[in-house]
Amino acid sequence: MGPEMDAARIIKNPPLAAYYIALVAALTGWSEIPLHLAFLLPAITAVLGTYFLAREFTQHPVAATLIGILNPVFILSGITVMCDVMMLAFYVWAIFFWVRGIKDNRDRNLFIAAVLTTLCCLTKYFGLSLISTPVPSHTNGRWKKGATRSLSPDPDCHLSIYQLVPTPSTAGDFYQMQPVMQQRKGS
Repeated sequence: MGPEMDAARIIKNPPLAAYYIALVAALTGWSEIPLHLAFLLPAITAVLGTYFLAREFTQHPVAATLIGILNPVFILSGITVMCDVMMLAFYVWAIFFWVRGIKDNRDRNLFIAAVLTTLCCLTKYFGLSLISTPVPSHTNGRWKKGATRSLSPDPDCHLSIYQLVPTPSTAGDFYQMQPVMQQRKGS
């Protein structure tokens, strides 16, 4: 056994899951069964989010949901008192509301997606990947007045972003690289 340490020195995650544990413990006491039952709520929420997100992209949302549920990692993590499944629930629902906001042209859904993204980031640092996921891949027409939103990727945006990623052959010239877009526009 190692030395005793404060949990704050060991746990390297943002505080939302810890606050959730504290809330459940304040309501039910520091008992293992209520804590595990409380963490089934995020697991159920992740399952429902997977189903609704799958409905947006496939004709077989139940099959897609079952693939997610029957994954051994989800089965094991879904019954623990850890922040992984809670982050997954926020992640899936953030993507769902973002997709619905783009498809339906509704800012309310995009706002809900932003709030869920924030909660996801406060649950586990991997949630930060949600911040950059939708923006570069689906910005065609988003900021133009009167333009409709679309889920089709903007190829110009993809090219310019990937051009900025250094490869082994260009790593030395990283700061001198010109985005492809400037070359394509004749600049």
